[in-house]
Amino acid sequence: MTYIFDDDLRESLEDKYKIIWWEFYKKTFPSLLRFKRVSSKEENIKGYDRILCVGKHNKIILIEEKEDKYKTGNFFLEYISNDSTGSPGWICKPLKAEYIAYYFINYNKHYLFDTRLLQYVWIVNNEDWKYKYGIKIVPNVDYNTLGVAVPISKVLQEVNMFGHHKSVPTQLSFVFCE
Repeated sequence: MTYIFDDDLRESLEDKYKIIWWEFYKKTFPSLLRFKRVSSKEENIKGYDRILCVGKHNKIILIEEKEDKYKTGNFFLEYISNDSTGSPGWICKPLKAEYIAYYFINYNKHYLFDTRLLQYVWIVNNEDWKYKYGIKIVPNVDYNTLGVAVPISKVLQEVNMFGHHKSVPTQLSFVFCE
């Protein structure tokens, strides 16, 4: 099966997902006032998918969103976005987003990670995870995306471990909502 980015982007902009994301962000950030989904590939490349406005001072929070419609029980950690150009995936590249939100559609579960913390966990574990879980190649139209499918429990274990270290600056380890 060939993955088509534009198809997934179009699907993620549907109203049903807007409601699901709104409910999750409202639980996570009770003072949420409004949010906006980035709607173009060009904007998405900047390193965020959604802009949240929270609190009486209209604080802006940038979020990178991942939606998974498969029943694997794994986070897909994309480390090469395009193998033809060598462009890094979201787990490796500098993102403007403060948080990475991951939604498992079939389980109706959300996870929210501090971007720097999750990327740090990747730096520490990526070689081991590539060896242990294997490299997954996702064919796109003119290129492939490379990543590692890591069990949810393993990622959460590592995030918890490093999230409690003072050497890893973070405001939030992770949030889980059903």
